[in-house]
Amino acid sequence: MLDGISMTRVLLWVAVLLLVLVLLAARALLRELRRHRMGLPWPFVQQKPLTAVEQVLFHRLVQALPQHIVLAQVPMAQFLKVRKGQPVQEWRNRISQKSVDFLVCKADFTLVAAVELDDSTHSSIDREIADATKNRALAAAGVPLVRWHVSALPDFDSIRAMIGTVLQDRSGGTEALPRSRVAPTRQPGGLQTTHIEASNDPAIVPGELQS
Repeated sequence: MLDGISMTRVLLWVAVLLLVLVLLAARALLRELRRHRMGLPWPFVQQKPLTAVEQVLFHRLVQALPQHIVLAQVPMAQFLKVRKGQPVQEWRNRISQKSVDFLVCKADFTLVAAVELDDSTHSSIDREIADATKNRALAAAGVPLVRWHVSALPDFDSIRAMIGTVLQDRSGGTEALPRSRVAPTRQPGGLQTTHIEASNDPAIVPGELQS
């Protein structure tokens, strides 16, 4: 048991600690208010949303798929939603900080496929775990995932062949890419894909793109 003097000392230290925290918070608030009042610039600068190699693949996708919409750097929470009856926030937290490099959609924004461009960083343990989570979420929602590597970018024909295969697989052979009038630009390239099997995971389903 604490005697009266010890209890007083404890309460005094608690009061001092609370006072310090209040002073630090007030100081931070005053600094932010001063920044606004003085019109001090915020420390942001522009940067391109896509790397040089991502830009190359983006333009190839757009050229190879003129009847489709190609979106870049799309958060997964923007096009996946949680099935009814599941803990929404718990499942959304699993994908809240993850995005796909590219998302191929039909003209009405129906999802066709997600595209990932891998580089050497994907061999790290953290990236492997993140990729596994991403793969599982997309598979659960039935979103085909195509992976290409920066060292073997696909050419025009490879892109059309892969997306055409995806469309045929999803439609049971009744849907295919329309014949393109755009002349292909021949580039050396290779292809790696992730095969999507039927999933029993009940949580994640495709959703409408959120505004």
